Amino acid sequence: MFSNTIYYIALAAPLLPLFIFAICRNKIATGTPFLSVFLSLIAVDSLTNILNVVMDESMGNVMIIVNFSVFIQSLLIVYLYKFFNTIHNKILISTVILIAMSFVVESILKTKLLEPNTLSIIFSHTSIIILGWYILYNGYRNTSHFQFQVTAIIVLFNIVFLIKLLFQEKINDSIQLFDFVFITSSLFYLGVYLSFSRSIWLLQKNLD
Repeated sequence: MFSNTIYYIALAAPLLPLFIFAICRNKIATGTPFLSVFLSLIAVDSLTNILNVVMDESMGNVMIIVNFSVFIQSLLIVYLYKFFNTIHNKILISTVILIAMSFVVESILKTKLLEPNTLSIIFSHTSIIILGWYILYNGYRNTSHFQFQVTAIIVLFNIVFLIKLLFQEKINDSIQLFDFVFITSSLFYLGVYLSFSRSIWLLQKNLD
């Protein structure tokens, strides 16, 4: 019961930064490309969570939604990285092409539609982590505090869930471990969106 409560609270978490932005939108430059893409990323995740609940109730399987969501969010994150001018556009374009190819190929080749696109998801997480670390290390002097915070959180998020994905079979073998990881990952996910919310709130405070 407790774990389900935490889970559903976490699913609603992406709505919080969108709500804060709606309150503060008159103070924040809504035309800023980085912010617009970032909010689109959050909106996609929020919609994904809603669809996951619907699919889970109707079909008992959410992998179709998850596969497409990870793909779309990965493309949005790579597009976010474009605004740092730290990585050559050819590298970013190549990354987008490889992410798209891995998604399409695995979707075609896998035997069951309701299975996770494990390899393409691992590739997407890994690409985001490597590019993100490069930006944080080499481009921090040329970025705003808001952009640095958002990128750092995105990188940390992808590291945590990549590790979880790599050890998913071991996690599934133990009920106790599964319950622990389920609650911990839900709390971490909630923390990520609380951090995003704080970043947006501080952004508008700094503009006062």
